[in-house]
Amino acid sequence: MAEVVITLLAPDRPGIIETISQVIAAHEGNWLDSKLSLFNGQFAGIAHIYVPNKFLPSLTEQFNQLTAQKIAIHHAVIDQANTSVQKASAEQEKTYTLHLLGNDRPGIVRDITKILLEFKINITDIQTEHTSAPMSNDAIFKASAVLRVPQSANIDLIKSNLEKLANELIVDVTLDNESES
Repeated sequence: MAEVVITLLAPDRPGIIETISQVIAAHEGNWLDSKLSLFNGQFAGIAHIYVPNKFLPSLTEQFNQLTAQKIAIHHAVIDQANTSVQKASAEQEKTYTLHLLGNDRPGIVRDITKILLEFKINITDIQTEHTSAPMSNDAIFKASAVLRVPQSANIDLIKSNLEKLANELIVDVTLDNESES
């Protein structure tokens, strides 16, 4: 059995998930986890599926044929050895949630992620939103990210660097330890 992660992108319309699920079912596959959403007229997402190894080449061919219906699907077969290493690594990390709120400007995500990378922090989930402030109608940027922080990381130094950047960007940033919740 092959474990596969697919990503998809298509102009929104009814039937996209049904079309993809038909292809997976026709190859004796099983749809497991997914995150799918509508973004500015485009339907996008990621899904985790199982499919018998013998059907993998045919599944790939059928996914490629969906481009005629303006459905772009890319997939990756999961390397089980690598997954085991990642799980062992995750056990040596603490989970934190980062929240950011402030006036929007280009580069916020770049600046925050640069600091996180300096500390070898892995972002496992991120959601961002661009909205307007209720009274002033100014552009507001919100972000929430789940982070895996190495046990050996100096959390006080990480928080200090994030606070310094938050002051420069004029945004609010909080970092909550989910491992202790």
